Amino acid sequence: MKIAMNKGYFFIILTAFLYSTQEITAKMLSSAKLDPFQVVFIVFLIAAIMMTFQAGKDLKKRRIKIHPKDIGYFFVLGTLCIPVSLSLMQIAVGYIQASVVAIIFSTNAVFTVPFAYLLLKEKITKSTALSMGLCLLGVAAILNPFSLDGMSDKSNLIGIGLSALSAVSFSLYSVLAAKKIHYYGGYILNCFSFFCGVLVIFGLLLVTDRPVFSGITLDTLEILLYMGICIKGFGYIFYLKAIRDTSAVIASTVFLIKTALAPLLAFLILGDRLYLNTILGIVLVFAGSCLGYRAKSKGVQA
Repeated sequence: MKIAMNKGYFFIILTAFLYSTQEITAKMLSSAKLDPFQVVFIVFLIAAIMMTFQAGKDLKKRRIKIHPKDIGYFFVLGTLCIPVSLSLMQIAVGYIQASVVAIIFSTNAVFTVPFAYLLLKEKITKSTALSMGLCLLGVAAILNPFSLDGMSDKSNLIGIGLSALSAVSFSLYSVLAAKKIHYYGGYILNCFSFFCGVLVIFGLLLVTDRPVFSGITLDTLEILLYMGICIKGFGYIFYLKAIRDTSAVIASTVFLIKTALAPLLAFLILGDRLYLNTILGIVLVFAGSCLGYRAKSKGVQA
């Protein structure tokens, strides 16, 4: 048991590191002028292909047959996750620092609370309400309504708005996925929803005459492969292993670690400047996430 827990903590650290590089690599591709929808299409296509073998095994093990209504459900999930949430995140890094996008996106775990209340009938406790409040204050500090350190120009406001929409839409995706995750399992649900989302965004690329594979250089291909294989592929596999060896609640500390680690990595790799109001925002979001984690822990133990 102790060995399994130690392995679980190792997978948590690995996942947190990989997830913390998501916005950084997205910024690199944005700087290389790759189309954001093109980037998301390629990255999730790679991740979906990686999960196909395990999803096929799980279908046999669980004796699940996929019906038209299941496909409709997967298309809703895939559309929310890929053409909406992650595409908005990819666009956002073109406007603001990767570290700021990472902090705002990390609040998605907190914004699942109102959606869980509406769709899953989960109660909102004082702790979860306070957790949401702290995270909102953190985002407000980063938004900097008083124009401290020049963070509130039009470009930054657009980037912050897109990041917030990305976090909220990912929260809705997470709650809808939670409704049937126990039936399908993680590999089946994500593999099918990823393929459906990829189909939607592929149609969008064709209709809007955007590039699909053109414009990719050797340098950008390396980043795309890293994002698809490491962040979206192995990152998710490691996260499932962390849940298996610890618990869903303990594994969710991945996002606490990311809140602090992502800005540090962005500073070291991209040279992102950490403004005073951004640091305050990090502290508030981290505190809110910690409170939310404690609330979930108590809920599991109750």
